[in-house]
Amino acid sequence: MGYTSLSFIVFCIAVCLVFFCIPRKYRWPWLLAMSLLFHFIASKALTLYLVGDIVVVWLCGLLIQRKKDKFNAIKKEIDKAERKIVKKQFEKREKLIEFIGIAVLLSVLLVLKYSPMFVSGAFGLARLFGANAETPLIRFALPLGISYYTLTGISYMADIRMGKLTAEKNPLRLATFISFFPHIVEGPFSRYGDLTPTLFMPDAFDYDRFRAGLLRVIWGFGKKMILADRAAFVVNPVFADPGAFRGPHIFAAMALYTVQIYAEFSGAMDIVTGLCEMMGIHLAENFRQPFFSRSIDEFWQRWHITLGAWLRDYVFYPITFSKGMQKLSAKCREKLGGYYGAILPATLALFAVWFLIGLWHGASLKYVFYGLYYYILMTIAKLAKPATDKLQIKRDTRLYRGFEIARTCLAVLVGMTIFRADTVGQAFSMTAMIFTRPSVAAFTDGSLFAFDKFSWPDAVIIVLALAAVIFVDIRKESGHSPRETLVKQKHGVFAWIAVVLGLLLLMILGIYGQGSGASPLIYGQF
Repeated sequence: MGYTSLSFIVFCIAVCLVFFCIPRKYRWPWLLAMSLLFHFIASKALTLYLVGDIVVVWLCGLLIQRKKDKFNAIKKEIDKAERKIVKKQFEKREKLIEFIGIAVLLSVLLVLKYSPMFVSGAFGLARLFGANAETPLIRFALPLGISYYTLTGISYMADIRMGKLTAEKNPLRLATFISFFPHIVEGPFSRYGDLTPTLFMPDAFDYDRFRAGLLRVIWGFGKKMILADRAAFVVNPVFADPGAFRGPHIFAAMALYTVQIYAEFSGAMDIVTGLCEMMGIHLAENFRQPFFSRSIDEFWQRWHITLGAWLRDYVFYPITFSKGMQKLSAKCREKLGGYYGAILPATLALFAVWFLIGLWHGASLKYVFYGLYYYILMTIAKLAKPATDKLQIKRDTRLYRGFEIARTCLAVLVGMTIFRADTVGQAFSMTAMIFTRPSVAAFTDGSLFAFDKFSWPDAVIIVLALAAVIFVDIRKESGHSPRETLVKQKHGVFAWIAVVLGLLLLMILGIYGQGSGASPLIYGQF
């Protein structure tokens, strides 16, 4: 049930109609029922994996909380010295429970999603040593959103163990949080403490907020159906057979794939966030104008924000502040000085983060390399910072900011090509072909439009749609929201005009329907 499918739209309309007709305190059971129905429609019997994960997370959360409550009950009765010893004992038990819960969740994910990669790697290694064995074909059906609800469950247990949360006693309320259908396909990653206040008691209906949410939903559909799906008409054939095309075609496909994935992923976030906004439920923002970033580091603070925050809090910080890493950091400071002594241990933790980012996106060495590509760029930037800081460059000028933004966009374009290509080798050969297969004629002979279902009017639509996206992002980057401006107009007439125009544009220019070539959600695969 893709976000732009008719079935999803009808599903959401039905959910909202009932949602607004029942008392606020009874709305979360309705959302739980609809979320489980959503999962069952998409995954059928595989929904049992979701239910099993919820049970594990709920039980482990309760057991961790019970240990905390027991220590709090006895700590006043024992002296300070003994209290430290007892506290450590309880913390060890809490960590053991958390470890068991995480191990169960990750075991299911690793078997279902990653066992083909592990088996293929093991048999490939065996053949290197002379074994004559064919790799067995192993494939498991993946439940909808398993990567998302696995990491959501891990963060919930970790937050209870760290004292950031009190365990939820009602398993149905926890199930509502984990299975909540708007964030289960592509995110954003929600934290229990952030989402549940409005999930269990949504804000009262607000006319302006409803219109603002509706505008955001339509804007998201436009980014996906008008821009992203149309860009795919160029992207797909070029990446399927890059050897059949010349440099300009390949560069156009690489650039358009970057446009496609941004328009689609951020558009999907607009759809689900806008839907929740209409219902008075607050989802975390997942994008913040990433293509205005001046460095790769900043780009990943603006792109898929909630995934980055999850890895920062539950991978990077635990590794960085572990006892072993702190000892290493102290030794590095003694031998390498303050700056390099500090960043060297941090780069080790950063390696783990980027390795996991690559692996999270798919069970393939290509995705691991994709993560390491960004890790290498970020590490080089950190190592070179003392030298670049000594250069006499006016960094606050518009020209230099423009240079940094363009440099970051080019680096991201190569990274997205690695992400889209079948292999790492194909990605780099395509990048090389831009320079080894130049062709001025490609701009004049019409071949840039010689794709199935794509013609020069499609190119014009892409340019206009991309210009609209850039304009909105520029306004948001400067602290202004066109959507809020429309809603605040007297009587909201302009907002409703925008809604009607948006729907008309979707019907006229959108890529939808059987045989249209509409692409499935890219990030929905992960």
